[in-house]
Amino acid sequence: MSEIIFILGGAESGKSSFAVNLLKKAKGKKGFVATCVAGVAGDPEMKIKIKKHKKERPFNWTTFEAAGTPFKLNFDHKKIDSLLIDSLTLWVSSLMLQNFKKEDARNKCKKFLNEVKQKFKQIVIVSDEVGQGIVPENPDARRFRQILGAVNQEVAKTANKVFMITAGIPLLLKNEW
Repeated sequence: MSEIIFILGGAESGKSSFAVNLLKKAKGKKGFVATCVAGVAGDPEMKIKIKKHKKERPFNWTTFEAAGTPFKLNFDHKKIDSLLIDSLTLWVSSLMLQNFKKEDARNKCKKFLNEVKQKFKQIVIVSDEVGQGIVPENPDARRFRQILGAVNQEVAKTANKVFMITAGIPLLLKNEW
């Protein structure tokens, strides 16, 4: 039976480092799904962040670029036991660029979760929590917050464990085993 661990947190909260350290403890071969869109990766600050994240991951993990294919894994999953997806936030951004509605994104996520549960022993999923601040003035930002909130809720409902990371400290919100 597979295990889904969902890690939420704000920007620079330590969620990616926590996710990597969790997956390091898993047995077997590991894969990392990079969800950053190429245009975003061109940003100098984002380049530094990507480099930092790459250094955190062990060299023997297989990295898969999946920015342009939200909620699709286009690789031979039989060679991977455990998977880290970092992050759903960037996948939702891609869906917004494709004019996905909230329910369409939620349904796409739900189908994806059912799929990955059949393929991997452990799946660690990272996402940003964007609903704890003020209501954005910009309509696109509000729509993004709504879609990501719906996707996050779907993952949290399906996950066996859910952590909230604040200032590098994990708080276990859900533990169903």
